[in-house]
Amino acid sequence: MKSDKVIRDRIIDCINKIERFTDGVTQKEFFKNEMMQSSVIMQLALIGELSKKISVDFKKHIDLPWRNIAGFRDMAIHDYDDLALKDIWASVKKDIPVMKKALSR
Repeated sequence: MKSDKVIRDRIIDCINKIERFTDGVTQKEFFKNEMMQSSVIMQLALIGELSKKISVDFKKHIDLPWRNIAGFRDMAIHDYDDLALKDIWASVKKDIPVMKKALSR
């Protein structure tokens, strides 16, 4: 079993990829670019999957909506067609920076 630190580092790597994919991109550009959308959604799903592997004790010390993070993975995999791009974009711009800051402490 991988340590919480290793899993945390993998989540931060996913976050860094999302940041690189969307750096300098407008919402309008994101909505037009299916490859970028798929790349970002895949990284968000990976974050959700990885979050399921972090110990409960570790999660107690990091104030993040862990249930929602894991739930996104399930939605991305099982209800992909129901994902709203505006919500994905909002998460990239608002939630991802908060998550990175919380995990980088």
